[in-house]
Amino acid sequence: KDPSAPVFVSRQYMVTAVFLLFVILVALDGKTVIPAHVVTVIVGVILVTAGISTPKQIFDGITWDVIFLIVGLTTLSDAVVSTGLGEHIVQALLTATGGVQSPRLILFLICLVTMIVTQVMNNSGAFSIILPFLPTIALSLQLEPKPVFIATMITASFGFMLPLSAPSYPVLAREGNIQVRDWLLPGTVMVLAGLFLTSFLVPFVWPLR
Repeated sequence: KDPSAPVFVSRQYMVTAVFLLFVILVALDGKTVIPAHVVTVIVGVILVTAGISTPKQIFDGITWDVIFLIVGLTTLSDAVVSTGLGEHIVQALLTATGGVQSPRLILFLICLVTMIVTQVMNNSGAFSIILPFLPTIALSLQLEPKPVFIATMITASFGFMLPLSAPSYPVLAREGNIQVRDWLLPGTVMVLAGLFLTSFLVPFVWPLR
């Protein structure tokens, strides 16, 4: 069929409109009466009703591994609270700061630990290790969870010091004959710059208290 036929053009316009609607409503999540997950369902219903997608395509597009990862992380987070492990982590943070409950210093230490962990594993793995402890830390120290989560998420992507934090890095290192020392110097500069910028700039956008 001719892709320029009117039926295809009208569907292209519809997909574009639905996409823009989805982006706008998801970006406004929490500021409208329609939560993000409901927006996702509405988009799926529109696409199926218009004959653009099938229920099977939508079902196959669900990333079940991510969903189960979230369920597992939520369970771990609850376990951290119920076993009292979170309180030990909070006390360790306060000990590291000399008892000073500075929100920015606490955030910096969280980002520092995340940055160290993400050098030897992928960013999702690093974030998964740190994530269960964040709610307890934020609540115990009376910090807003959003900037803590966002700063940690960003810092988890700073795996630039070693060719280990992404599957493509070892391939690039081998094909390009890039040695560890070639990664280390520029990677350290990028990581430290990102660490300081993230831990100090994020609170300006999302206040910690």
